[in-house]
Amino acid sequence: MKLYWLSTPCHHEDWFVYAWSKDEAEEFYEEFEDFNAGYSTARFIKKIPKEIISKHNLLEVEFAPDELLEELYLLMLSYDYPRIVMHRGEVFQEGSMMQAFSWPPLILN
Repeated sequence: MKLYWLSTPCHHEDWFVYAWSKDEAEEFYEEFEDFNAGYSTARFIKKIPKEIISKHNLLEVEFAPDELLEELYLLMLSYDYPRIVMHRGEVFQEGSMMQAFSWPPLILN
């Protein structure tokens, strides 16, 4: 089992997924979020140790909960929405449809 960062060009629902393969992670994510096939990109983050797979019974593809990320030594910078995580100096922010409707509205010249 591996941890992947799933993202799309719109970044509306980006988050971590654990899966056995990149293709499996993308297929799960696209089906769950109702995106077209091929719209998402899964980026490998790290392999999940066998002990953690057994401890949490990680057999099916799923979104990664905060507790799993912490156990894998990813640093939770914010538990509030949107969640923010740091790993190896890189910051990952949970995607949000609400970002598309942020206030104040974007003003174009």
